[in-house]
Amino acid sequence: MEFLLGLAQHGQNPWVQAVLLGLSTFIAEDPAIFAAATLAAADLVPVNFAFGGIFLGIVFGDLGLFAAGRFGHRLLSDKWKNSPYLGRMERFVRSYGLYAVLLSRFVPGMRFPVYTGAGIARMDGRIFAIGVCIASALWTTLVFFVFLGPGRAIYHTYEKWGWLILIGLLLFFFLLHRIIGKRLKKRFMDTSPSESEDGEGSTQKEENAEPLLCGPVDEEKFRFLPASSVFEFWHPSYFYIPIIGLYTWLCARYRSIGLPVAANPGIRMGGLIGESKQEIYDACGPIARRYMLKSFAFELRRTSSDRFLLMSGGRVYEAALHTIGAICQRIISSNRMKFPLICKPDRGQRGDGVSFLSNHRELEIRMQRIAGGLQRGASVRYIFQKKATSDCEAGVFYVRFPDREGRITSITLKAFPQIVGDGLHSLESLLKAPVLRSRMRIYAGRMDMDRVPARGEVVPLVRSGNHKQGCIFLDGESLQSEALRKAVDRICRDIPGFYFGRLDVRFPSVADLSRGKNLEIVEINGAGAEATHIWDPRARILDSYASLFEHWKWVFAIGAENRKRGFVPPSGIRLLKEFRAYLKLARDYGIAD
Repeated sequence: MEFLLGLAQHGQNPWVQAVLLGLSTFIAEDPAIFAAATLAAADLVPVNFAFGGIFLGIVFGDLGLFAAGRFGHRLLSDKWKNSPYLGRMERFVRSYGLYAVLLSRFVPGMRFPVYTGAGIARMDGRIFAIGVCIASALWTTLVFFVFLGPGRAIYHTYEKWGWLILIGLLLFFFLLHRIIGKRLKKRFMDTSPSESEDGEGSTQKEENAEPLLCGPVDEEKFRFLPASSVFEFWHPSYFYIPIIGLYTWLCARYRSIGLPVAANPGIRMGGLIGESKQEIYDACGPIARRYMLKSFAFELRRTSSDRFLLMSGGRVYEAALHTIGAICQRIISSNRMKFPLICKPDRGQRGDGVSFLSNHRELEIRMQRIAGGLQRGASVRYIFQKKATSDCEAGVFYVRFPDREGRITSITLKAFPQIVGDGLHSLESLLKAPVLRSRMRIYAGRMDMDRVPARGEVVPLVRSGNHKQGCIFLDGESLQSEALRKAVDRICRDIPGFYFGRLDVRFPSVADLSRGKNLEIVEINGAGAEATHIWDPRARILDSYASLFEHWKWVFAIGAENRKRGFVPPSGIRLLKEFRAYLKLARDYGIAD
């Protein structure tokens, strides 16, 4: 009894409390943070001791995992130490180890394999320690103080039941953490291809290569794909946390927030945000123009008297809501274009507001919808573009430093799923491929999934080559060739001031793409473009972040080269204004086809 009384007395010492909380992180880190915040909210442990104990416990625990990995490396046999797999691990941690350490802190279930793996791969201990301190400080601060504020308010507001409510919240977050952690870890393991120690895994993968899907593809051909990658449907505000950190570091390194804009000095805002597609098309030289799909821009404005002004090619047309379709038809004819056409925002992104128009009736409906959504005095700018003659589409990412040859850093094949009706079952029932069922909500947003299509009827689920709209993106790295590189480099050099971005191109077949033949350019995207192969449902999270980090480092480096040549990047305030202006426009674009 005297021992227990002594332990209780010592337990009231804040230093002892901090040590005990720190030790509790060795059992379960996030629940320990919640528990520390709960005790601090109830004024049982001083906030600074609770936070400090938790933070130091997490840091020492992470360093312990790294040390265990280092010690484990000494126990490996010579066969393992010389294996290609360990060699790849070592090369990876040398290039991207810091980013992996930072990222794994925010993904439940990833800390143990990444931190011990970093030790086994002999990552620089100093870099690892810096990464662990930064990641632990960010994560601990976020979780601790987000829970502390509401917890303290609850405890002091409901004095009688405050403890019970806090314990209930603690149990809820603990269970939520366990559920999320198990699911993410399971999905990560399911989507990570295995490799044997002698490298047979990669050989088998090459021998059993999956088919290259591109263009309109029947539903059944997607059934070999997993439902999604681990991160594919994470909310952007969560997924891009590491990118925000990298961007901040690059801004400090190069001493400029808007430096990516200078990567493409010939494009408005470098294509980072708010660029005009038509202005890019119009600036193309004769070589690039041969590959561009014909297009023209028009502006639509709603007047205070609820009339509409259509402006295109220096001419102004006045229209009412019911006559706007007819006037658009006249403008299209005057530009020597005909159906089928594509209508899309001039400053749109991620496929927002893209429509495929096959006849005058569809044109009329679309234009009335755009016009009806405008407020008085507001205006929008759209493009009419000729529809490509080919069905296959790919995103080809191009990077070139000034005075050097350009290269292709990513190829993404775009597959447009379609369902063939049997006259008996609904669209939802016919949708069996896991990768398509995971996108059911997207497809249901623009069509009735309860409809029963006629026997033999082909129903396209998406026609816009955009991941956000439900298009399936697949890594097309195997199509890299010198012929394609030369063709793309020749086109991009004929676009003034263009060094970094993605071309969305159409082509008859993957063989044509690999040879750089019969290409039709749908769109040119600048500094804000992504290497979209990362959205392949088979993609691994570390490989995808590595690609994103690499491309962001390139865009800053190219911007720095162009800054030396006299191009001045915009200020942070200008970037913020452009971003707010785009968000205001994007709200009116609507659902894409």
